[in-house]
Amino acid sequence: MAGEPDLGALGVADDDEARLGRRPVAGETAGPSPQILAVLDDEGAGDHGLAHPGAGRRHDPHVIARAVSRQVLERLGGPRELRIAGRARGALHLDLDGVVITLTAPGVPLMPNGVAVGRLPPCPVVRWDPADPPAWDAAVPPLRGGPAALAALAGWLLGEVSPPDVPLAEAPARLVGRGPGLTPEGDDVLAGAAVGLRALGPAAGMEPARLDRLAHSLCPPDVRRRTGALAATLLELAAAEGAAPEPVHRLIAPGDRPAALADLRRLGASTGGAIAAGVALAARFLTDSTARG
Repeated sequence: MAGEPDLGALGVADDDEARLGRRPVAGETAGPSPQILAVLDDEGAGDHGLAHPGAGRRHDPHVIARAVSRQVLERLGGPRELRIAGRARGALHLDLDGVVITLTAPGVPLMPNGVAVGRLPPCPVVRWDPADPPAWDAAVPPLRGGPAALAALAGWLLGEVSPPDVPLAEAPARLVGRGPGLTPEGDDVLAGAAVGLRALGPAAGMEPARLDRLAHSLCPPDVRRRTGALAATLLELAAAEGAAPEPVHRLIAPGDRPAALADLRRLGASTGGAIAAGVALAARFLTDSTARG
């Protein structure tokens, strides 16, 4: 379509992550060591509510959460019915009434909607101590150092990442739901841009109320009619809270930014690269705004 951004220019591979059928998932009754999620296999559940082991499979419910984002803890107020939304390399996406929770295996970056586990079996049940959950906060802290720090980060990032040639104000209309993948590249760009605005905007001296409006504008009210539940979940978290995968935290903070960018690009087949492009889009917008005064 004429005038549409070329998402292929981001230099990210096509995403071959496959959607799965929406099979039911049972929530378990909370106890001293509550079982938070129990994914049912095709055989259905037994009297205890857990999945029957399939032929040649052994069901082991003892999967311990190593890290749970605060954003997930706030949404899991109790046992809920979940459904499988999709499976990616090292991740299982579970639908909680439209909000998607992602179980991630070792080696996959911590996700803002995520529960990191030591292993990802076919039928996971995840446990943690409700009195002391292994919580982490997916909201990216703001960059410190003012305009000079912003200029340094933006100069380096824009030398490494090419954001789409889209004005920020037009980005939601032109990018939501566009591109390949379980999370379309356009949505990942918008999520990265929302996180970039919230994390970098204070260093640019932008008023908090304006930053809040800009970040929320990147997630339009009809987002759940224009894209899938997983992409919408991640975009909503980014726009409302600046929540992002763990490598983005290191990308913004002073330190080994090349390593953080490399780790981010390994997220999914296209997700990490598109998020980085979105952060670069926000950095370009903010540095231009600073230059204009």
